[in-house]
Amino acid sequence: MDDIDDELENINVASNGVYSFLVTLLSVVMSFILSVFIGRFLGASLYGVYSLSIIIWSSVTTIASLGFGGMLQYGVSKYRANNKKDVIKWLLEHYFWVLLLASTVSSVALFALSGPLAVLFHAPQLSYLIQILAVGVVFFSVTNNFAYPILTGLQKIKYSFVSNVIFEVIGVGQIVALFYGFGLVGLVGFYDLSFVGAAIFSLYIIYHYLKPIQHKKEPDRRGRSHLKKYGHFTYGMSLIGLLYNYFIILFLGVVAPNTEFVGFYRVGHIMGSFIAAPAMAIGSGFFATATKFFERGELDKFYRLQYTLMRYAALITIPLALGSIVAINPLIRLLYRGVFLGAQTPFIIITVSSLIVAIFAPITIVLGAIGKQKYNLYSAVISAVVSITIVALAVPNLLSTGGALALFGVNISNLLVNIFFSKRYIKIVIPYKEILKMVVAGAIMSGILYFLLEIFTSLILLPFILIMVFFFYLLITFFMGVLHRRDIVFFLKFSRQDWLLRLLRRG
Repeated sequence: MDDIDDELENINVASNGVYSFLVTLLSVVMSFILSVFIGRFLGASLYGVYSLSIIIWSSVTTIASLGFGGMLQYGVSKYRANNKKDVIKWLLEHYFWVLLLASTVSSVALFALSGPLAVLFHAPQLSYLIQILAVGVVFFSVTNNFAYPILTGLQKIKYSFVSNVIFEVIGVGQIVALFYGFGLVGLVGFYDLSFVGAAIFSLYIIYHYLKPIQHKKEPDRRGRSHLKKYGHFTYGMSLIGLLYNYFIILFLGVVAPNTEFVGFYRVGHIMGSFIAAPAMAIGSGFFATATKFFERGELDKFYRLQYTLMRYAALITIPLALGSIVAINPLIRLLYRGVFLGAQTPFIIITVSSLIVAIFAPITIVLGAIGKQKYNLYSAVISAVVSITIVALAVPNLLSTGGALALFGVNISNLLVNIFFSKRYIKIVIPYKEILKMVVAGAIMSGILYFLLEIFTSLILLPFILIMVFFFYLLITFFMGVLHRRDIVFFLKFSRQDWLLRLLRRG
């Protein structure tokens, strides 16, 4: 019976991991595609202005979150594991109205501060961009700080995927707005509309989950206290996180001689996000199951699954990192044109840190999943200190490269502190030999990729080249004994490709 339960849980985690992977990958891919089109239309300087408006808006939405996102994800995961749907209903109804009020106040405040912020960043266009974005604060909070954490905690990540599809489809309107000459106003206008669509769909799904639950029950005093502490730590960590997530680009926007350096850093950051996104998606899909294993004391199952997920994280991330570093010059020229070549150094620096962090992604969610959020707060404080120190020393002279160095320091320090505290509760077993083989396979793949990009310079061929070399990498890892037959069988099981599974077994 335990073996059956293990298999079902593995498939459940894998299925959620696939949707989580698709949610994150869709977001990253669409952000990347939009970044390419917007960058090509606007150029480095105006792209910097656009980036500043989004970062300022994101800072306000973080303040408006009140830490509810992480708290709700953990609370729903915890009470779901104990089959307490009535408590979940109370949590969702209670915190929805509080979050709605906080986001409305934040929206009004951002609108009022649009003028002074435009003066601070020496960019008059920022004023009306911020005013338009202020309207979307409420809808963003409903989607990202309420709906997505709940759906993740309920292990219904497929609905997050659909919501993200709605958001991204509407977001494509940004390209249309640029094509028809609506400029920056059209860009941020469609950004707002995207969250309106995503919020409506997400609330519809949550409403239908709550509707059959006849009664709601407030958590007991101990449960409320624990959730509030979790929320306080989450919120404190989010606010401190502003000092390393957004402080870098905001400081760069103030001290840089023009906004093109903000554009260079932003392009390097977005391209580098491709590296960590798949592995972080795997970790996100693991969150609810990690909570369940610790609630039930089933650590042996946790260790087996964690080891497998680390292998998969490395298997996906290594070729992305090595291949993109080797091919960075032709990639930027093909995608963004030569005007953005200043982004190559920031990209390489960010990519190296992303590679390291991504491999350990299944570990970094442990503290949050088991309710030890205070240690994540310690990590955030140390990362903020590292960020401020490097930014103050490097950004005024190195500009976008200095910003990338600051982000590198933040990512590595955050990881090291997280691992240090995680070791108090779990054993960390790293598949060193398999990772080394993956590096060798990735190096071979990267050489082939660089050669092909030198020959085929047409942008339309790039996706086919990337897909081809990635499958070549998988083939190498299979013959090197890294990618096993059981891995392929497992992937086919959770993707419900029964006909391929039967074909593989016959072979």
